[in-house]
Amino acid sequence: TPFVNLRWVLHVLGLKDSKIYLYNGFCLTMTFFFFRVVVYTLGLYHLYTLYPMLLASDKPFASKFVVPSCLVMGYVLNLLWASKIIRGLYSLLTKKSSKKAK
Repeated sequence: TPFVNLRWVLHVLGLKDSKIYLYNGFCLTMTFFFFRVVVYTLGLYHLYTLYPMLLASDKPFASKFVVPSCLVMGYVLNLLWASKIIRGLYSLLTKKSSKKAK
């Protein structure tokens, strides 16, 4: 969230064309991708490896099916958001390079 908040501040201050806005967007994209996609993937893989043991336990229904389903839905949302953030960074980078070419 620090990068999202800084993005908003830079936008309000009219600094969308500054280098700090570009660097902030890059940092936002990299940290979001690492923590929300890479680390989340590792966590879901860990859950997948432990899932047979969870099914064999006497845990309640919610622990066996509802919570894992919600985690997968959250992962799908993170993939959607990551794709939007990456597209935004790409458009920002291509806009910057086209301005330099002019």
